[in-house]
Amino acid sequence: MLRAIFVFTLFVFLPACSSWRVVPSRAVHQRTVKNSEPVIARTPAAVRGKPLAYELEQARFSWPVSGKPISSFFGERWGRQHEGIDIAAAHGTPVKAARAGKVIYAEDRISGYGKMVIIRHSPNFATVYAHLSRIGVRAGDFVERGKIIGKVGMTGRATSAHLHFEIRHKRVAIDPLVYLPGRVRLSSLKAPN
Repeated sequence: MLRAIFVFTLFVFLPACSSWRVVPSRAVHQRTVKNSEPVIARTPAAVRGKPLAYELEQARFSWPVSGKPISSFFGERWGRQHEGIDIAAAHGTPVKAARAGKVIYAEDRISGYGKMVIIRHSPNFATVYAHLSRIGVRAGDFVERGKIIGKVGMTGRATSAHLHFEIRHKRVAIDPLVYLPGRVRLSSLKAPN
């Protein structure tokens, strides 16, 4: 339960006020991906029992599929942890690398994920792209941010075409919406009551 509270709470630092505001993360997310000013945010993640914090500016991830609605969020879903976000998109929509890195997996051997690509961006960060209809890279390839790595599909356990996208830090899934730009403008945030 404590982990769920950490996951669903977004601590947003507002430089103009030099203060912290706590905002439930679902209140921050809009339903459609749009590029706007970056948000400086920190989220605790339970990793080996210690809370960790990361800044969006340092993470530097970009949207793998832009302008599409999020059909399922990170967190508990149907009694299980959903370790990423699902971005609804038409079958065959190009999927782009969210950050430069080395492809460490490009197959369909992990149950439920279907055709999947995993990119390692640093010793600590990796991204996962699942349910692809087509994989456009191979393990060992180095990819730049924005390179097309596959196409949206519905392979594995999927009920419609979408991209399942995860960001992992030290192998632990973290909420991708905290690390992706353009979800909310700082001026639109209100302090909780």
